Amino acid sequence: MAGAVALELARAGRRPLLVAVPPVSEIGHAATGPALAYSEAARRFGREGAREVWERFRESHERLRAFLAGIPDDCGYRQRGAFLLASDRTEAEALADSEDMLREDAFPGEFLDHYMLETRFQVSGFAGAYWAHDDAELDADRLATALRGAAVERGAALADVGALRAVEAGPGGVDADGEKGRVRAKLGVIGQDAIVPLAGLALATRPGEQLEARITPGVRLPSPSRTAEGRFGWQASEAALRLRTSADPAELDELLGGLHVRAGARRPEGVLVSEDRLPRLGPTADSTLLLACGPEPVGLAFAAARWIAEWLRTGRDPTPSAFRASRP
Repeated sequence: MAGAVALELARAGRRPLLVAVPPVSEIGHAATGPALAYSEAARRFGREGAREVWERFRESHERLRAFLAGIPDDCGYRQRGAFLLASDRTEAEALADSEDMLREDAFPGEFLDHYMLETRFQVSGFAGAYWAHDDAELDADRLATALRGAAVERGAALADVGALRAVEAGPGGVDADGEKGRVRAKLGVIGQDAIVPLAGLALATRPGEQLEARITPGVRLPSPSRTAEGRFGWQASEAALRLRTSADPAELDELLGGLHVRAGARRPEGVLVSEDRLPRLGPTADSTLLLACGPEPVGLAFAAARWIAEWLRTGRDPTPSAFRASRP
């Protein structure tokens, strides 16, 4: 998400300083909605509020496609739909209830009960799934490289401070402290790329894991996929799987057995989480630090970048209330 913000600011005539951090391998899922059943979103935000949340994801997806159309590398973009999986019957009922609502609000898709899911794919243990027609997948690493290059071409500067230790916001600006040095800017935008201790600001992180593994030959998995409770997300090719999770090791091992995955490279990491499944975007209370943080950063990155650039230009925060960093 940081690259999208830097590019938008550079397009607006500013000269952002993009702090390079060791890469975090993301799931390349361009979603048209959060990891949340639409019926549940309507209960929380009202029907119009839920529709606005999904529309903002759609807006970001359209801006992503426009960016990819203007560069040589399509970053492996493929619009083939994606799956939101239910871990239990209650979640499955919520996804089933969402199907007609989503179609009525012009978000096409299909609910699959567990029989249909297991007939199409070699998975077990899920109570159902919703397939979102307009979702897409891509290579998130290639997208991050392309965004960084486009931002630099437009005038952004790069700073390599190594692994970030902390980000501190104060009256004099924002300092990013890394193992190789320290940089300062008047304002700071914290992206998904930088999960670090923030002085005076609590972002929820949970212990998690990143895994890259081989899939048993001949096994077909729904991809990209994520679970409705927000603990798992993966992207699979014919032979390999990339997964990020905030679940405990026992849950992960059980899931991998159901996915027919051979042992792969696992490494612990912090996983940024949001209890309401929505990212936190825009200025914090003191307006020195802005957030562009949340699960699945590809999905809302381009819309978030536009909102942040507009706030800096006009002083007015256009971020929809459901996504604002200052929300309770």
